Amino acid sequence: MERRPISAVTLTTSLVLLCAARAAAAEEKAGPAGVEEAFRKFAVAVKDDKFDEVVKYIAPPGDKVWMNLAAVQAGAAKYEATLTQKFGKSDKRSFLEQFAKPNLAERYYEARGTIREVKEIGKDRALVTVWTKGPRFRDDADRIYERKFTAVKVDGLWKFQLAPPLGGGSPVVKAVKRTDPDGKAVEVYAEHDPKGSPDQKKWEELKPSSYEGAEEELKLGAEVYASIAEILPAQMEQVEQGTYKTRKEALDTLEKAVRELSERLLKELKKSSSRP
Repeated sequence: MERRPISAVTLTTSLVLLCAARAAAAEEKAGPAGVEEAFRKFAVAVKDDKFDEVVKYIAPPGDKVWMNLAAVQAGAAKYEATLTQKFGKSDKRSFLEQFAKPNLAERYYEARGTIREVKEIGKDRALVTVWTKGPRFRDDADRIYERKFTAVKVDGLWKFQLAPPLGGGSPVVKAVKRTDPDGKAVEVYAEHDPKGSPDQKKWEELKPSSYEGAEEELKLGAEVYASIAEILPAQMEQVEQGTYKTRKEALDTLEKAVRELSERLLKELKKSSSRP
């Protein structure tokens, strides 16, 4: 079984789910101007796989996680290349795979969809609903998938509170009834939490993706990835100097350093959260 450090297990689970679990009550108001244009530019950047451009449309503090994760991805690629140069190629799976460059178009499939609705939910805040026609999985070309997320205006620009591309699976989906632009009932597939049950009647629809209540976790994620980005060059230098006799020894040492770092930062977060 592939071993993964605490940073990946904890952050993949907590950040993605926390971002999907927060929502504000939407009011029936006209959509704020500029959201659709910002989403269009975001979608083009996703389609073109331009990570740096995509980040421009990610709201803070999540944007720092994206940027620091990109630095880790670049460092991990160089580290892997150094291992190959030193020890040759390997067919075995490595925990470094979690830091591989993500497939943005696959991770953010909503980018090829269209905005169904934009609702104002407060000053400089909006709830965005996007419908995307399949295929997404297999034999689902006729399905419509729905994703909801929060947009906020930052320094005059609309940005989106979307979870970082940390890997992991997608939420399960379930058919629900909605109304199309013509006022007709339509079936769309919305993301749900199965609550550990195979009975779809017990599944709970996920609330729109939002950073509300997840700010500290996002800041922790940014700090973890910034620290990992600093560890990688130092470990790569050790490989180049011949400190390790095997690829496995080098990777085990790196994984241990990442795990200890993650554990320390998580403990610090828990301490700060428990203070009155």
